[in-house]
Amino acid sequence: MHKSWSICGHWDETQPFGRIQKCLCLRFLESEIDFKGHDFELIPFGAGKRICPGLPLAHKTLHLMVPSLVHNFEWKLADGLIPEHMNMKEQFEEGPTSSSSTYSNQTPLPEAMDYQTMLVLLITFVSTASIFTFILRLFKQTSESTQLPPGPRPFPIIGNMLELGKNPHKALTKLSRIYGPLMTLKLGSITTIVISSPQVAKQVLHENGQAFSSRTIPHSVHALDHHKYSILWLPPSPQWRKLRRACATKIFSPQVLDSTQILRQEKIRNLLDFVKERSKKGEVVDIGEAIFTTILNSISTTFFSMDLSNSSSEKSQEFKSIFRNMMAEAGRPNVADFFPILRPLDPQRALARMNNYFKKMFKIIDGIIEERLTSRVLNTNSKVYKDVLDSLLNNIEETGSQLSRNEMLHLFLDLFVAGIDTTSSTVEWIMAELLRNPDKLAKARKELSQTIGKDVTLEEPYCLKLSFLRAVVKETLRLHPPAPFLVPHKCDEMINISGFKVLKNAQVLVNVWGMGRDPTIWENPEVFMPERFLESEIDFKGHDFELIPFGAGKRICPGLSLGHRTMHLMVASLVHNFEWKLADGLMPEQMNMEEQYGMSLKMVQSLRSQVMDCEAVLLLLITFVSASILIFIRRLFNQTSESTKLPPGPRPFPI
Repeated sequence: MHKSWSICGHWDETQPFGRIQKCLCLRFLESEIDFKGHDFELIPFGAGKRICPGLPLAHKTLHLMVPSLVHNFEWKLADGLIPEHMNMKEQFEEGPTSSSSTYSNQTPLPEAMDYQTMLVLLITFVSTASIFTFILRLFKQTSESTQLPPGPRPFPIIGNMLELGKNPHKALTKLSRIYGPLMTLKLGSITTIVISSPQVAKQVLHENGQAFSSRTIPHSVHALDHHKYSILWLPPSPQWRKLRRACATKIFSPQVLDSTQILRQEKIRNLLDFVKERSKKGEVVDIGEAIFTTILNSISTTFFSMDLSNSSSEKSQEFKSIFRNMMAEAGRPNVADFFPILRPLDPQRALARMNNYFKKMFKIIDGIIEERLTSRVLNTNSKVYKDVLDSLLNNIEETGSQLSRNEMLHLFLDLFVAGIDTTSSTVEWIMAELLRNPDKLAKARKELSQTIGKDVTLEEPYCLKLSFLRAVVKETLRLHPPAPFLVPHKCDEMINISGFKVLKNAQVLVNVWGMGRDPTIWENPEVFMPERFLESEIDFKGHDFELIPFGAGKRICPGLSLGHRTMHLMVASLVHNFEWKLADGLMPEQMNMEEQYGMSLKMVQSLRSQVMDCEAVLLLLITFVSASILIFIRRLFNQTSESTKLPPGPRPFPI
């Protein structure tokens, strides 16, 4: 055992290092002795092969910390203690698992320690730890990681986060033009693969769908353990398959949707009545708000046979408010998603807020389920399939299905989240593009008049006959997909895609927004041109990877069929029944078509328009013509003798 402490005892007053019991700093000013292991009079960190490997870091830290403390403060001992009374005795402590010893000074520390010093120490520690972690990762790069798809060089710690900006879909589209359709980014500590071509998307979602069928789960989705019950976020498992089967057979099957279409048509009639009332008063219609309310009521009526957006209902107003707050929270960037190590801290309180929103949402939905169960006990004709809730409850009674009440709560939450914002934002974009392109709006109205007729009430099956309207919907989804990157996928195993390695647990984003505006795929991609789909078989149901706004493969949106029906019926009804023009004298070319990035791509400014009921327009025209004819006839009969003596001239036409 080498006693470096006792070696200093050999320094006596006859040597340059005399008076060993006193602190004489000047003794080293004219000496070459150092503590780096070469001068054995002073080896506090050892010497030779086993010298302390952290000596350089300790050397820097000690010399930075002590000058910082001395330079920034005036120091004095606490409690009126004078220097010669300080207790400088040492207490020997032996570690529980180590034979090495440490010494601790039992004298109280001085009181001067401000936040600035604490911040310096914290930054020093974090910076040092981060640099060492970064260097360690560089040296640990495997041969597989060097075969990752190309991408911009990441910064230490934050990776490529600064390159995302306010509109990540636009930023990543620009980067894909540089690095190609398969690109690697480092978003914080998350390795992210971005796909920007139909060919690569097909490889990932279809040909290798099993390997990419899991999800990267945001931190806020862990609220109330939602990720354990959510059809949207669960990995493929017996639980996920049970929920998927319930959706396919009891919620979104053609039979169930046919049986509930009368409920949705009633909500469309309510929308038309609302717009007609505004047109009579000459008031501007906030199309975005009207569509959101109608979609919310349409979906809630399909599920529960009740409106969840009703100005006269306190419960409805509460639901609408909670839903909007919840969607805003979900669309807000969360640092814990980029640095999962921070999740236990919940630094932005996102999880706490989402917990609160989920609790309130579940309370409302659970109350609806409880009311229905009570009414079924009292109603002998309860097995009539009125809505989705009845369908699920009947299935539980008839087959003994194990879909629990808790699972139903989480399932309905998923269906509202996935259905309302995406559908309402898409319908608003469709109306915006039609108002921006009046010739397309006129063409859609002409098709409706010729195919359906002027006085016919529209129903969902009629929309199948409207080829131009369907092309308008496709073209809007190409330019404005509701989720620009779909729902994030996760790679479950290392796999080879297009000659590159995709690492296990990598996040995978499919940039459908960028694919929709790729000039190598679409002619004049920035131009709204529905005609491109009239002679094309391309559809958005997951088979044509040029247009997959609702995903493809195993994880395609289960509510696609309901969204398809709702969008087409609503747009057709609005176009067929009203004459539309922009509010406030705005010209089409002056419209703000900027997108607001979030859970779904919305318009930055809600769409506002002035409308006139088509029946009112026709009535005005008939009235004007009739009045003109009456005036003409009256003038013929009221001709006086003077008028017959007018100079001759050609006979005038009426009016």
